[in-house]
Amino acid sequence: RERLSGAGREHLDQARAAVLRAQDLTQRLESLSLARAPELEPLDFVAFILREVDGFEMGPEIRIDWQLPERLPMVSVDRAQFRQVVHHLLLNATQAMPNGGGLRIEIEEVQIEAVDIQNEQQSPGAYLRLGIRDDGEGITPANLERVFDPYFTTRKDAKGLGLSVVYAILRRHRGQVKIESSTMGGTDVIVWLPMRLNGGSNPPISPAST
Repeated sequence: RERLSGAGREHLDQARAAVLRAQDLTQRLESLSLARAPELEPLDFVAFILREVDGFEMGPEIRIDWQLPERLPMVSVDRAQFRQVVHHLLLNATQAMPNGGGLRIEIEEVQIEAVDIQNEQQSPGAYLRLGIRDDGEGITPANLERVFDPYFTTRKDAKGLGLSVVYAILRRHRGQVKIESSTMGGTDVIVWLPMRLNGGSNPPISPAST
């Protein structure tokens, strides 16, 4: 209730605004971290990816190169959450190529040994590997270290939550995501997902036609 100069009142208003922004950020991060657990269901992942890519709006200047397996066991995932994963990864890849370019999508089954595990929630065994590579503008080394930070973005009008959501969903599925890139050298995004998250096994199936 003391008298404040104009400058003092301005500094106080700025401090109050900063506290409110911090409060809002904390609530958003808490909401992100406490999102619901995955509701698992068997999924033909190849057919799922083909449908999601077909439904994603990208111009004819984007050329897609598919590398798909002849047979792949069913994978237990939360369909709605993985729809978000695919959407964010495709959005980042296409935004990195505003003038068009090549987009390579690979799916395969791989074995991960204990020495290769980077996530304490993971276990050795069979994993689905999804690779999405664009030949766009790439990411600088400094920015590459921050790509999974919530609200970090270099794009105007972007929220900077896409890759944070991808990271959180993969953690809930006991998988992991890795990004490799260099300035003007394109970007590789690699996702690993346990083939038998629920401890069971499923018969192999044939992927949908490309």
